[in-house]
Parts: sequence; C-alpha cells; structure tokens
Amino acid sequence: MIPMILIYVVMAAVVVLIAFAVIGTSRSNPTQDAQDAVARERRAARRAERARRKAELD
Repeated sequence: MIPMILIYVVMAAVVVLIAFAVIGTSRSNPTQDAQDAVARERRAARRAERARRKAELD
C-alpha cells in the first residue's frame, strides 16, 4: 500500500500547481492587454490634441 504521507505530498503539489495555473490565466489575458494599450494610446492622442488646440487658441 502507498504510504499516506506520499499521497498528502502529491495532493499538496497538485493543489499548488492548480492555484498557480488559475492565477496565471486570470492575470495575463493578451487580448485585454492589447485593448488596454489601444485605449491608452487613444486617451493620450486625445489629450495631446486638446493641448494642441488649446495652445493654438492662446
């Protein structure tokens, strides 16, 4: 029979690996990262355009 301590060690390792897998998938979503980057670029462009117009009017 397999010693119980070995079963507990294997189960603990599996739980840790599953936890890392879940954390990894929830944190890194390439599509969302790309959309966030596009949104940041658009906001920066709008901000620059507003500053340019304001400087033109002054």
